[in-house]
Amino acid sequence: MIKGANTVFQNAAIVVYTIVSRHPFFNGNKRTGYEAMNFVLEDSGYTLTSTPQETIEFIVKVAATENEMKPAEIEEWIINHTIKQ
Repeated sequence: MIKGANTVFQNAAIVVYTIVSRHPFFNGNKRTGYEAMNFVLEDSGYTLTSTPQETIEFIVKVAATENEMKPAEIEEWIINHTIKQ
C-alpha cells in the first residue's frame, strides 16, 4: 500500500458521508451515496452483508443532521458489514 493512501473502507466511508450528509443533489442523495459506496467496495472485491433494514437504518443515520455519524464511525460500520469476495 502507498504510504498515506486511504483504505477501501476509508474511501467508501468518505464517499457515502460526502454524498449523503452534504446533499449535493436536489434529490436522491441517500440512494446515490449508497450506490457510490457499494461501487467502491465491489470494485475492490468486497460485498455488503447487511440486511436491507440494517442498510436503510445506516443510511438514514448518515443523513441525520443531529447526532451525525462521523467518517470513522461510518468506516467501522462498513468494515463490520462487508466480506471479501
